[in-house]
Amino acid sequence: MMHANTNPFRRRGIAYVIALCMLALMAVLAAAFINQTSLGMVSSDNYSASTGARMAAEGGMGWIIQRIGQVRVPENADVNQLALSLRDSLASRLNGTANLHGSAVQASGATVTVPPITVGGSTFQCVFTFTSTTTCQLVVSGMVGQATRRVALNLDMTVKRSGAFDFGLASRGPITVGGSAQLVGVNNPGEANVLSVTTSAATAISVSGHTKVTGDLSVSGGSSAIAIAGSPTVGNTSNSSQWGSHCHFNVEPPDFPAYETASLASLCTSAVDSTTNFGVKTTLSNVRIKAGTNPTFNNHMTLNGIIYVEAPNKISFEGQATINGFIVTQEAQPSQLSQCQISFAGGVDAYGVETLPNTSDYAAVKAKKGSFIVAPGFGVSFAGNVNAVNGNIAASQLTFTGTATGTVRGSVIGLADLPTSLGGTVNIYVDRTNAEQNPVGFTKTYALTPNPDSYLELSGQ
Repeated sequence: MMHANTNPFRRRGIAYVIALCMLALMAVLAAAFINQTSLGMVSSDNYSASTGARMAAEGGMGWIIQRIGQVRVPENADVNQLALSLRDSLASRLNGTANLHGSAVQASGATVTVPPITVGGSTFQCVFTFTSTTTCQLVVSGMVGQATRRVALNLDMTVKRSGAFDFGLASRGPITVGGSAQLVGVNNPGEANVLSVTTSAATAISVSGHTKVTGDLSVSGGSSAIAIAGSPTVGNTSNSSQWGSHCHFNVEPPDFPAYETASLASLCTSAVDSTTNFGVKTTLSNVRIKAGTNPTFNNHMTLNGIIYVEAPNKISFEGQATINGFIVTQEAQPSQLSQCQISFAGGVDAYGVETLPNTSDYAAVKAKKGSFIVAPGFGVSFAGNVNAVNGNIAASQLTFTGTATGTVRGSVIGLADLPTSLGGTVNIYVDRTNAEQNPVGFTKTYALTPNPDSYLELSGQ
């Protein structure tokens, strides 16, 4: 009879081999699991980085669109000139800030590049390219680790006045409102909002006495202060506990309007110089006042159409003078300010070009609307009994005293970092609702307006 081999050593050998095989299988499975886990983690990290990069790009686009809200570019410019204008506007806002870490906004041809900006662990970079004189493409790249995502949006050029016109009173210099002066919005209180972007004074806006300002007060410099004393009305309230909500600090400074007055001299058909004699009830039309004339207009004189003032000149309007039209000046140098002055005293009435007759003499002038005075390099003062219903008032230095009263269809603009003051019983009523969108004396400007229908996410890196 045959018997099975029951050698215990042989059985233990077989078990050992099986154990080794199982161990090897488990090692292979473990390695595969680790590899799969690692791949999953890499895939998860890549997805997270990709998502973060896209969010950085979208966040960067929102950030830069907010920064260009107040940017204006000029008309009649080619794509390279538009790029330079945009670069300068962005540079004034971004260069020297912590955002750029010492880098600067650059322009090359029709392209403007904002250096990379890092927030947390993500970075974004903005590139503007003017594809035509009416359209600019904005591409924002978001970066997290090795992942990059890009989004694009077209910006359309739309006619829009400079941001300073969004205020009733805006000045590059400090502003003082005292006495019983009033700055009142005609259609709503905010039409009389006040802004100072001065860099020369610690106190940018000072309001005191029994004054009334229906709008809010804003300053752009981080170290600029707003001083309120006495019993004024600010933000259309006399409750001092509420004034704080109507005072705004470190606001984004708007672009101030660029002026262009030289070409308007061609509208003048007559001249005034030192040999000109004025009689009672003299009427002058479309007049150019030669440099150094220093005239006084009174005795019931009437000036119609354009009044173009060469620099230097000291001009006085007083004694029942009437102006039907607008005043513009040749640009004067800062050193000439004391010799470049326009003053309005007792009994002056001023009205817009719409009051001129519909004759061929005034046809070209009547098409130039929206401004009363544009006087770069001049100081302009209103005193005594002055009554005006007209457009924008802009000068390097502005002083309102006495009993001057006027409705300004537009804004009061201080063109230089020099004091602007309102005192006495001056009443300025601001009507920005009915202001001319392209006022005479200023260059037409365009805003870069996002076209939401053009948004897309670009493929590739």
